[in-house]
Amino acid sequence: MDSIRHQKTLLHAGLMSLDPSNGEVKAWVGDLDYQWSQFDNVSQSRRQVGSTFKPFVYATAVRLGLDPCTELPNQKTCIELPGGQDPWCPENSDMEYGEMVTLEYALANSMNTVTAKLIKDYGVQRVVDLAHAMGIESDIPAVPSIALGVAELSLQEVTSANARLPAVACGMRRASSAASRTKGATPSTSRAQKSAKGWMRPPPIGCWK
Repeated sequence: MDSIRHQKTLLHAGLMSLDPSNGEVKAWVGDLDYQWSQFDNVSQSRRQVGSTFKPFVYATAVRLGLDPCTELPNQKTCIELPGGQDPWCPENSDMEYGEMVTLEYALANSMNTVTAKLIKDYGVQRVVDLAHAMGIESDIPAVPSIALGVAELSLQEVTSANARLPAVACGMRRASSAASRTKGATPSTSRAQKSAKGWMRPPPIGCWK
């Protein structure tokens, strides 16, 4: 029992840093200390990713015609659910509503209302398909709440996929790039070296104007 209590007090963390211009992995930390934990929190651990999934919803909207300067209402959107369930009507964390906001502003401020409207307008499956196309291999449930991050993904998946999104939203083609040499002999080294392959280079800033 004491050992279980001790394990509960230990912090497990992972970090992945990469260059979004070419996919080169700059840092890959699987846990705090490899000597006592060989579990890789970058590639093996899966957690609900929360608002880090929202960019896939917005990228879907941009690919299908919306502009980052398009204004949308900051008001609650309800989505009907099957089986007699109550409608899904997500709220903003600050509970403030009413004004018109741009797509860019809504994503920058992680607004749940606008995100819910987008997934309602453009469909759950399109968002799921885009996320998988960006390299996410884990299962993503085809439910509206994925817009707010209920999917359980690895840090490697969500970091790599998010870094690819600027190029994809603007219709860029694939460009391969090899990762720079990684330091340290950990089980994750080979995965880090492979993660940059098939990278999509981000477009110039003008694509977003």
